Amino acid sequence: MIGHASVLVEAGPVRIISDPWYRGRAFNEAWEVHPAAVWEPESLAEATHLWISHEHPDHLSIPTLKAIPPDVRAGLTVLFQRSWSSEVVGFLEKLGFGRLIEIEHGEKLSLGHGVAIMSWQVGHQDSALAIHHDGQTLLNLNDCKPTSAGARRLLAEIGPVDVLLDQFSIAGWAGNPDDGAALAASKRHALDTLFGHQQDLAPAATIPFASFMRFCHRENSYLNTAAVGLDEVAAGWSSKGRSDLVMLHHGDRWAIGEPAPDIADAVERDLQNQRDRDHAPLVEPEGKEPGEVVTALEERMDEWRRVFSAPLLRAVTDPVLFQIEDLDLEIVFDPIRRTTAPATTVHLSSQPAWFAGKQRFGVETLLISGRFRLSGDQKGWNRLKRVGGAYAAGIHPRSVLRTAATPRGRSVATRRSISTAKDLLHTASR
Repeated sequence: MIGHASVLVEAGPVRIISDPWYRGRAFNEAWEVHPAAVWEPESLAEATHLWISHEHPDHLSIPTLKAIPPDVRAGLTVLFQRSWSSEVVGFLEKLGFGRLIEIEHGEKLSLGHGVAIMSWQVGHQDSALAIHHDGQTLLNLNDCKPTSAGARRLLAEIGPVDVLLDQFSIAGWAGNPDDGAALAASKRHALDTLFGHQQDLAPAATIPFASFMRFCHRENSYLNTAAVGLDEVAAGWSSKGRSDLVMLHHGDRWAIGEPAPDIADAVERDLQNQRDRDHAPLVEPEGKEPGEVVTALEERMDEWRRVFSAPLLRAVTDPVLFQIEDLDLEIVFDPIRRTTAPATTVHLSSQPAWFAGKQRFGVETLLISGRFRLSGDQKGWNRLKRVGGAYAAGIHPRSVLRTAATPRGRSVATRRSISTAKDLLHTASR
């Protein structure tokens, strides 16, 4: 276990490192690796392959990738899902890695030395990786949230799972600071999702990971109260009478077939990490000028009007009021400029409001950073974040039509369509 979602898997001479995030914060200065990763970028010289699950910055960490020495990059083979866009692949190619392999959804690929892998896409962005070696299978699920039907068909494709690596805590806004019920519900949902994966995938051993981070900003640090600790994971496992839990902290190693590390020791170490987290310094808010914020949000609304049709925006969005508190400024985020008053208010400071407009992925980042409060009808915010996520991923009428005309687009669409049909048939046959 290296840090957060970064794990080194050794299978004979093949050494696959996943999702290195060793440098910098993520999601607009809102997340930090906690505890710190035990590797530095130059440590990737110990790996033969680098797998990146998806393009969120706690998995595709640009500061970390740029800090890898050029000679180390040249010795690595990068594995990445073949997706609708070639943007990430183009970025990785420019960094000068030795080889880059795009893996199709459901494709099984030999890495030599008796090691085979399979990539499995879930939703429009996430992907999982199955690694097969010497009759054993490890599934790195990281942030994927497959349906029960999707998980069961994945299991049918890869066979019994010996080790499952799975996210165990919240990963974004979970409620307002004074809404204890919502924060508690988000914590329960994260645990229920983890336990649901155990039921559907039936792994012989589960390693909780991809949640070793802290909300590190003054505006979101309260979300740490909703974070799931390893003590709560262990208690949940015990209540279900299960004994297949393996807990690793940063720097720990474990081999299939060996005794698992002591859970009590892992829990105590994590409780100390939680105490350290709660006393760590926080990032302080920075301000933006009113004109900067207005311009950024207006330009983003202009862009949404350009790429989405007005009828589509009318059907899938509601007007949302951005209450920018440090500027005493109100801006209605509504690309089609309806006359109806917003029923949803997002309370935030000027910098995250500016970031939401300035960056293509800004609205999606706002959700994950949690640097806001919400009042009124949550429906308007839920609709806004869905459109923002689709837009950030390049899924809108203009891009879909353009991509569908390319060999890449046809290949991805065909594989995902066939996979969806198989999911439905697999469910119907049960």
